[in-house]
Amino acid sequence: MRDDILKFIKKELIGPDPIKPHVQENGEEILVNEPPRLRYGAGVLFPKAATIEKLDFTSTEEEKVIEILYDENKEVDDPVKLGESKAPDELPDTLDEEIGLANSFLPSAMGFSCFSKIPKDGFRVKATLGVYETKVYSYPKEDGSSVSRKAYYRRSLNQEFTLGANEIPLESGKSIDKLLVDKDGKEINLKLNIRNRTHEKNTATNIHLLTFTLINQNSGGTENIRNEDCFFQVSFSVTANEKCFCPYKAVASKTDKEDEKSNLLLFRKKKTFAVGHGCSPSWNDNDIDFTDSITTEVIPVYEIKPIVPNELKNVELKMFDLSDLSGKDITTNLVKLNEEYEAWIDKQEEIANKELTTQPELLETALRHIDSCRVCLQRMKEGVEVLKTNERVNRAFKLMNRAMLLQQLHYSIETRNWILEKGIITGLKDAVIPNINESWTWKSGLGAWRPFQLAFILMNLNSMLDSSHADREMVDLIWFPTGGGKTEAYLGLSAFTIFLRRLKDKNDSGTTVLMRYTLRLLTAQQFQRASALICACDKIRKQNEEELGTARITIGLWVGSDSTPNKREEARKAFQLMEQGRDEENPFIVLKCPWCGSQMGYLKEARMNKVKGYKRAPINGKQTIIYQCDNKQCDFSTLDNRLPLVVIDEDIYDNPPTLLIGTVDKFAMLTWKPEAKTIFGFRGNVRMFSPPELIIQDELHLISGPLGSMVGLYETMIEELCTANNTKPKIIASSATISRAKEQVNSLYGRGTNNVNIFPAQCLSTGDSFFAYEDTKMEKMPSRMYVGIFASALPSHATAQVRVISALLQSVKTIAVADEVLRDPYWTSLTYFNSIRELGHAATLIRADIREYMNSIWIRKAIKGDERRFINRDIELTSRINSNDIPEYLEQLSKSWTGDKTEYPVDVCLATNMISVGVDIARLGLMTVIGQPKTTSEYIQATSRVGRSKKGPGLVFTIYNCSKPRDRSHFEHFQEYHSKIYSKVEPTSVTPFSAPARERGLHAILVGLVRMLATNEEISKKPKPFPPTKLLAEVQQIIFNRVQKIDKEEYDSTLKLLEEKISEWQLELPIEYGGFGNQQNSVLMYPAGTAISENLKGAWSTPTSMRNVDSSCEAYIMSRDTKYINIDEV
Repeated sequence: MRDDILKFIKKELIGPDPIKPHVQENGEEILVNEPPRLRYGAGVLFPKAATIEKLDFTSTEEEKVIEILYDENKEVDDPVKLGESKAPDELPDTLDEEIGLANSFLPSAMGFSCFSKIPKDGFRVKATLGVYETKVYSYPKEDGSSVSRKAYYRRSLNQEFTLGANEIPLESGKSIDKLLVDKDGKEINLKLNIRNRTHEKNTATNIHLLTFTLINQNSGGTENIRNEDCFFQVSFSVTANEKCFCPYKAVASKTDKEDEKSNLLLFRKKKTFAVGHGCSPSWNDNDIDFTDSITTEVIPVYEIKPIVPNELKNVELKMFDLSDLSGKDITTNLVKLNEEYEAWIDKQEEIANKELTTQPELLETALRHIDSCRVCLQRMKEGVEVLKTNERVNRAFKLMNRAMLLQQLHYSIETRNWILEKGIITGLKDAVIPNINESWTWKSGLGAWRPFQLAFILMNLNSMLDSSHADREMVDLIWFPTGGGKTEAYLGLSAFTIFLRRLKDKNDSGTTVLMRYTLRLLTAQQFQRASALICACDKIRKQNEEELGTARITIGLWVGSDSTPNKREEARKAFQLMEQGRDEENPFIVLKCPWCGSQMGYLKEARMNKVKGYKRAPINGKQTIIYQCDNKQCDFSTLDNRLPLVVIDEDIYDNPPTLLIGTVDKFAMLTWKPEAKTIFGFRGNVRMFSPPELIIQDELHLISGPLGSMVGLYETMIEELCTANNTKPKIIASSATISRAKEQVNSLYGRGTNNVNIFPAQCLSTGDSFFAYEDTKMEKMPSRMYVGIFASALPSHATAQVRVISALLQSVKTIAVADEVLRDPYWTSLTYFNSIRELGHAATLIRADIREYMNSIWIRKAIKGDERRFINRDIELTSRINSNDIPEYLEQLSKSWTGDKTEYPVDVCLATNMISVGVDIARLGLMTVIGQPKTTSEYIQATSRVGRSKKGPGLVFTIYNCSKPRDRSHFEHFQEYHSKIYSKVEPTSVTPFSAPARERGLHAILVGLVRMLATNEEISKKPKPFPPTKLLAEVQQIIFNRVQKIDKEEYDSTLKLLEEKISEWQLELPIEYGGFGNQQNSVLMYPAGTAISENLKGAWSTPTSMRNVDSSCEAYIMSRDTKYINIDEV
């Protein structure tokens, strides 16, 4: 179906689109609805000097066609609003004339530049194009009457010709013209220009830089653009009988950056053979040294092959076999895994020494990659060895495998809704509850590790056992494509760490793991997933209390108040409103029991017991809201053995969870909430438990720019609080898209660039790392197809959006299928925007222009009745939506199209980068990207949301903005960009101690560390009396050490600002640290972005979030009776 959708779009935007009965005897189309230059938006060569103003002006001839159309369909207005463009009409004189014509907003030329030897038989050129001419057209109407009118008849001018080798200009700056002809041999005003643009220093070689350009020689009319002066459906190819076209040289062939050197090796077989001018050139993607044909594409298409996890046929890595339930030797298959990896590394070294001997720079890089692979292998071997020699590690590893298997089995249970009859709950939807000992109850595909997941855990066993091990200082980054299973890898390591700590000391029950995300959407999703794991861990603990203790293993969600309640009082009020049916908003996040799948939350249709899964209960004498499953058959349905979940901040501080999941922003609250020190093992001012020893940062690529700088600054405090007896926590990070990771990780965590390990280590080719490979045959997963739309014949970017989205929606309904369910992957159009501002404009389009343009498609294609597509449901996934609505929206996106007209899934979902990570909905297959995203990382992450299932191969349309040079460049380099997309990921900047970051947050680190490390309770609560000299010296030294590790150049500036802040504190000695709401006493700090009273002007503006916060200005709509003051008269 994917190919059929693409064909539909090409017919809609480029043409021709012959629709019966309006077809000539030769099969060519007759346009009766509108002139071709208004009908088609791409592949048009306009006359020279055509301007956007003339595009809006219709001629008398066109008016006759349009007038008749309106007479026949009076109820239909022109659905497309033609906007104005700010694109320049003229280009700099320095550009070659041909390229300038191709780059103008309404192009009169298209072509490409390439390096080529001159083939002895010359070049064979094939041009496809058509022109339209007006004729009187008679045809019968539905009522039997006949109508005559002016219409546009298409005439094909397709042709082939040969350019002899002696015709090609060999001297730089020279050019020749080849005039095209019609079928009668008569010349038309279209020529092919071939210009030699070889640089003077390269003229001695036999390779020439040639530019082939097809140019419309017609001149534009004085008032309007004549259709007869335009050429439509234009494209051409240049082919030779020998492979003569040479690749462009790699730009960064000389570099001292490891990442650039690695990319030159990994993508050495992906070459660029041409650069487009007003079009996108394509060539055989498998050609390496030379190619023999280059074609211009108006709508370029490129399929990115999936990189999939490798599964070893000879090595079984089943969780059950590796658990304490099997009784088998757990190391046998792990040794085999290491042996297979070692054999693969040896083979790669052999290949490198054979294939790269003539390319010493690439060979040097290859051997560096192979050394990295051997380092990973050695750590894996050490992991297997410690499993053999250390009983605790062996036991923790086995329990981890059981917990991970239970997690997979129980997380796979779909939501079991409560059955309602006339508002009365009569039961619970049945489900097969998986039994860990009976594999026939398991869903297919569960219960086995992917090799890279287990290898990653093996690599880190020693660092979690021995805090003094060298690997403890190492930051391990899991680099794996989206959807590969990174989450399972670090969840497994989390479970191992939790069990190992309890086996060391069953009473050491503080927070063990910190797991951090950047987006609330991702945080909420991962909380539900990790909750199943923690339920499994706690069930295992309960069965083994003698060795694992009586303190429960729990999970907490620590996020902003927009998502979960900060205080018990807020939680009780929200619960009461839900219970009484007065408010449907649910701040408790969890919508199904993570163990048995029973529905939790608000039951709108229920008369009684409207809230399921949440209960009021006194915990340690404090009334709060707990999670307790209402399914009596569930293991977590009693008060004593309730679900081990905590989301209320006050409960988290009083009973810190074993695994704490939070957003990076929330950690800014450490400065404001000294009670949060319990997360780090403190009870009062004494450390009673070990601090967290494993920190996991997901989606590391998002920790960059201003956010990354603030996160890096706050890491100064977080790492110190996680350090006990000079033992630092182990740091794990993950990403699918990152560049110069070592520099970024060092700037964030200060462990040194030599202490960063990327796993799996890359080797000789992109995607092939033993643990993963590029699935070129697409046996496991289909490719994701990318399509570029550069509608240069349309007057605005908004018009292009209207036409493409309308056509996509209707195509999915029109295309014939054997079963309605085949439409489902493409039924929901996920539309991605680079900003909320752009999205807001599109929301208006959906409710007006898109619906109208779909109407015009129905008329043109004679689509009637059930074949018509309507937009019944559109939703938005952005930061503007309420956190409580996110789970419901994700549930709506999961609803499939089956052909049942009583239940409609989402038709259009408008989204911003909120969906770039964490939206894992397998049914989604269609995405439209509005404008090239700002970074390649964002582009990859966003488009990876679709095509995650074999049932719906991904289809991504990028609608470029013709007035933006960057978008044009991406279009003209479409194949080159997408063939090497992972090498195009831009490096990010993280500067924690730069001036802007220091000004925003250095004092917050100072205050936070003083409050957290103070042994005196009074200092934690009040800034007066002034902190003791010893404590301030300790805090200063912590900060100075950090600056020295990360950015020595900022040391003096940081020292100066820190001393200034300490002096201000000592001079002012305010009564309170500060807080939220009105402050009566003098304060040291106030929340950034809030207005303060005159008497607090000396206080420090202090972040409550890592993001940029400005003072807010609120506007209210006032009633007519409201009295107001005219400030001009005051």
